Amino acid sequence: MPSRMSPTLRDCLAALLLFLGMGSAAAAAEFVEGFDGPRTTWQIRCNESECRVLSHRRHAQILRKGTGSENVELVVARQITPVQLEHRLPPSRVLPELTASLWVRSNRSGAVLGLRLVFPHIRDPDTGKIVTRDLHGDAYTQAGSWQLLTCRTTEKEVESRIRLLRAQLGSNIDTRDMYVDRALISLEAGKGATELFLDELRLTPVVTPTEGTPLLQPEEQLAPTVEVRLDRLLVEGRTFFPRIIAWHGEPLERLAALQFNPIWISDSSDTDALRALKSLGVFAMATPPRAVSPTGDVLDAESAGLTPFGPESDPILFWNLGTGIAEKDRRALESWRSQLLRADRRMKRPLVADVSGAEGIYSRLLPMMGTSRWHMQQTDFSYRRYRDWLIQRHRLSRHGSFLWTWIQTEPHPALTAGRDVTRKNPLILEPEQIRLQTYSALAAGCRGLGFWTTRGLDQNQPGDEERRLILQQLNYELLLLEDWLATGNLLDQIPITLTEAPRAADQVQRRQKPSRAPSAVRGQNEAEEVETPPENVLEAAMFRTDYGLLLLPVWYSRDAQFVPGQMTAKDVRIIVPGVTESATVWEISTTHMRSMPRHPVAEGIEVTLPLLDMTAAIVISSDQNEISRLRRKMEELRPRSAAACLSLAEAKLARVIAVDRELQGLKAGLPDSERMIAKADNLLSMARRSWEQQDYHHARLFSGDACRMLRILQQAHWQEAAKSLSSPVASPHTISFQSLPDHWRLIHRIGRGTNPHVVNLLHAGDFEDPDTLLAEDWRHDQNETDGIRATAELYARPRSGNYCLRLIAAPDVGKTPPVVVPAPPVSVTTPAVTVRSGQIVHIGGWVRIAAPVIGSLDGAILYDSLTGPAGALRWHEPGEWQRFEMLREVQQSGEMRVKMELTGLGEVHFDDIRIIPLEPLDEVPPSPRQESPREEAAPETSSGINQLLPRLPRLRKGSSGGRDETETRDRRRP
Repeated sequence: MPSRMSPTLRDCLAALLLFLGMGSAAAAAEFVEGFDGPRTTWQIRCNESECRVLSHRRHAQILRKGTGSENVELVVARQITPVQLEHRLPPSRVLPELTASLWVRSNRSGAVLGLRLVFPHIRDPDTGKIVTRDLHGDAYTQAGSWQLLTCRTTEKEVESRIRLLRAQLGSNIDTRDMYVDRALISLEAGKGATELFLDELRLTPVVTPTEGTPLLQPEEQLAPTVEVRLDRLLVEGRTFFPRIIAWHGEPLERLAALQFNPIWISDSSDTDALRALKSLGVFAMATPPRAVSPTGDVLDAESAGLTPFGPESDPILFWNLGTGIAEKDRRALESWRSQLLRADRRMKRPLVADVSGAEGIYSRLLPMMGTSRWHMQQTDFSYRRYRDWLIQRHRLSRHGSFLWTWIQTEPHPALTAGRDVTRKNPLILEPEQIRLQTYSALAAGCRGLGFWTTRGLDQNQPGDEERRLILQQLNYELLLLEDWLATGNLLDQIPITLTEAPRAADQVQRRQKPSRAPSAVRGQNEAEEVETPPENVLEAAMFRTDYGLLLLPVWYSRDAQFVPGQMTAKDVRIIVPGVTESATVWEISTTHMRSMPRHPVAEGIEVTLPLLDMTAAIVISSDQNEISRLRRKMEELRPRSAAACLSLAEAKLARVIAVDRELQGLKAGLPDSERMIAKADNLLSMARRSWEQQDYHHARLFSGDACRMLRILQQAHWQEAAKSLSSPVASPHTISFQSLPDHWRLIHRIGRGTNPHVVNLLHAGDFEDPDTLLAEDWRHDQNETDGIRATAELYARPRSGNYCLRLIAAPDVGKTPPVVVPAPPVSVTTPAVTVRSGQIVHIGGWVRIAAPVIGSLDGAILYDSLTGPAGALRWHEPGEWQRFEMLREVQQSGEMRVKMELTGLGEVHFDDIRIIPLEPLDEVPPSPRQESPREEAAPETSSGINQLLPRLPRLRKGSSGGRDETETRDRRRP
């Protein structure tokens, strides 16, 4: 029979059990950091003039437990240099049994584990900040092995710190509510390299400080997370090279896996996305809020401010103020900047913006100024010219300023206007174009890159998978060279010498000359070899970095902004000036490092690169520790890089096969395409076998060879389509390999169209009648620039007739013009002409550069309002009269104009400008299986545009004002 218990005894026992339970719960609370995620969490404190951090990362091979450890490698110049590492801990009350433990492995002994002790009720009389003191624990003694270090808040240790405080500040100090909030690693680093591996940090028991205890605020606990020192970006004390991507709603884990950091979140109030990035260990870049009125109007800094940013914004690394900011936007940006500086006093994050002009002004307002240009698929604007343009814009900015740029990964919006992005043949950029653009920007000295996208990277339209994979591979390469790129100062562009002229080892045969019988198109008897495209400039950008010299050889191929070609050569010789024989030379990639032989020459040393496939990286250094660090980073990247390259080649092969088959069906195929595709497929098989054997280097090389074979075929197709055009942009579909089938369909439509009433819509396009020019609203515009005088006039040195149009800009008398002309000095725009949806408009004329255009890399340009400057024709060098022509498909009925601009100092002449609307047939050519014997007479698909126009009467100058002579017999000129 159970005994009976009195109520008083029962209550006392319950209270005792509750107390014991609470104590047990408190004792069970524990903080554990396993260092398994991708983001580093220790902060390094040392004198940067005496200590250089070589590497700070999470290490997946050397670890004590879990999937990773935190690795720090540094080198010091002096015999003894103090270094301290700090790690945040949850604030924990000081108890005799409070213990921190950490597993440590190092190549040197001496590291000591400690804790930071906080006295929340004591303020330093000099600084006013809460007083802290360090507690010391075990020292590391077992060099080369893992050792568990501990540190305890014993009564003896704590009392010794209190006695020292009383001696310094007096006996009347308040030591209540003491807690710890930092784990510390302190060491006296000896001369040379020191490496630490840290794993499994624990703190137990964690008891939260009592309510009301003053806690250190983040700005009191840590130095700024990010800062810009002239042209160097430091994040958590280390140099940082941004690799930016915009988020469009795709899984953030996918962007993190592609190695982007930071990720641009357009809405800074999206706390869910920010928390997700923080959990992934990835930084964010965000667009900050604006101060607005109740009606939505933006308020300036004098009228309103922004609410201070709280801890929820901590994952944000930079504030992005926008793209393409013009000089006219300066006042608004200055006001916004002032509001942000006041609202972000806690974190003091850098302001980032991409500007289009006034670089000298903006580089003083923005710590990280960007400048970008949409140059892909534009005529006469090669990668080398793009590189020089970036260098030019950098020289306009404040000396020593930080420069970054957006890399174009999609066609210009104006070129895709009216095109369905989900169609079979959308305009795309080849992965090689993104690579060449990236390395051209690096060669210009950019300290950060953003990869511009308007659609998520999880899309699956043609080219999307290749874009994802090339961005991943480029990020691996940037990650490998991050420290070199982030500290490099551009010295020069070194010319590269080829041992022998590049040849297309795998020659491609063109189609036969046009024949009436489609069956003859694939004949082999009269096939001719495709000439190797003019690979005209090979240069290596040379940088001096904190670690040695960095060389970035780049193949700047003409017209590669449309369809890249082979761009591969063996035994490339580079003479590097000013290098001593003691330095070692290494070719470095994401899958292999090899020492390169060097030979002394009068200028320095000569190195030979066995193979240059578009781009490469060479480091020259006497620091063997740095070479070892690069090798370790490369070994970590090898399998992932090889997998990305293999997948990229497979995706490219599938896409090229699909386009090639479509071209064959349109009677526009090449006889050798099947052989080239078979070779590419065989190389891919070799890449797969290498991958299976874990030979990652050859897997990457064979994948690259397969892509090279496909590039040869792609460019052969493109040359066949563009050979009769005055410029690749003459057709809207020859600016991309993917859209070549649409080009041949366009040619077919023109060839079968009927245009009985051919009309030049420009009545005064021959510039013979000044009165008509004035009456029809030809526009003459000028941008006034100090030191430049410009004009547009009728000039008596035409191609034919009496007059042509002359645009001229020259230095003003007694004044010095700017080195870089900020805006086109003079332009002329034609009257608006009416066009209808479905029409094809032929724009033609003649142009002559009378004096070279300087001060602008754009030269003289001509473009239509349907496509805009993105589809402009460009000319730079003096020469004789040359003909130009363009075809434009009208997507929507309305008006169009043609604009002629002189963008720098120089002189250009235009004559016989015409705009001719064509009425094509919409039917497509039958496939080979559908056509009947009587339908074998196909249109001439290889002729020039003028031959394909359906027997246009020749346009003669005279009283017709440039119109068709037959038309003027029936209509009076206005």
